[in-house]
Amino acid sequence: MCSGRLTIWKSCCNIFNTQKFLVHPSQHADTHKTNPNMRTLFLTIAAMLQSFFAFSQSTTELFIEIPEQGKITVYLDEEIITSSKNLFRFYDVQHLNPMVIVMQNNKQIAKSKIEIRANQRTFVTYSKRSGLQIVKSLPIFKNNNYALDDWDGVIGGGINRPEKPGSDRPSRPSRPSGNDVMSDQSFNELYDIVKKEAFEDGKIKIINAVIATNLITTTQLTSLLKQFSFDEKRLTAAKIAYPRIADKQNFFKMAEIFDFPSNRDKLFEFIKSAAIQ
Repeated sequence: MCSGRLTIWKSCCNIFNTQKFLVHPSQHADTHKTNPNMRTLFLTIAAMLQSFFAFSQSTTELFIEIPEQGKITVYLDEEIITSSKNLFRFYDVQHLNPMVIVMQNNKQIAKSKIEIRANQRTFVTYSKRSGLQIVKSLPIFKNNNYALDDWDGVIGGGINRPEKPGSDRPSRPSRPSGNDVMSDQSFNELYDIVKKEAFEDGKIKIINAVIATNLITTTQLTSLLKQFSFDEKRLTAAKIAYPRIADKQNFFKMAEIFDFPSNRDKLFEFIKSAAIQ
C-alpha cells in the first residue's frame, strides 16, 4: 500500500481510537438518543474511506521538461531520475501534491510542490525566470484506451506552439478496442515512446499500460524488447506481456533476443508452465 493511502487509513484508525470512548455515561441509559460524537465519527470515517478508495483506484503521471544543458537529476518525492535528456517521465505518481527538486550538475536549480490531478497526465516545464510551471493536463485514458501520443506534441518543442485556430490538422485515428491487435500506426507510436524512454523500468511501465487495452503480436513485442539492454528486464517484460499476446503459438521465437542461454531456458520454462495453467 502506498504511503498516501496508508496515511488516510491510519488517520481513520486514529480518529476511531480517540472517539470511541467519548460517550457520556448518561447516554448509555437511553439507547434511543443519537450520540453526536458517534455521528461525527462515522461521518468523518465514511468521508475518509471514500477518499481512500478513490485514491487507490487512480492513475497519475507527471512529465517534466528541463531545457538545460548538463547532467540533470529530478527528484519526485522518493523517486529519482538522472539524465542528460530534456524529458523526465514519472508514472504511477503516489501523491497529488508531490515535491519536485531539480539538480543541475549537483546544484539545486528548482524546488517546488506541484498540484496534480488523479487520472491525469500533467506536463511541467522549467525556466530560469519562472521556475517550474504546469503547462497543461490531459486525461491518461481516452475511450478506455491508454493515450500514447498526446504528450509528444506538448513537451519536447511543442509547449510554446499551440495549435492555431481553424487548423486543418487531421484528427487522430481512434484507438483499437481491448481485443484488437495493435495497428501498425499505433505500434510505431509505442515503439518511438519506448525508444525515447531512458530507463528500462519506465519502458516496462509504458508497455504494460498500453497492452492493457491492446493485444500485441510476438513480432511487435520482440521489436520493443530489443530496445532493452539487460536480459533480466527483457524477461520480466516478456512475462508481463504474455497474457496479451495474440499469437501465443509463436511466443517461443522471443528466445532470440536473449544474450544468455540461462534466460532462454527461463523463457521456455515460463511458456511451459503457462500452457499447463
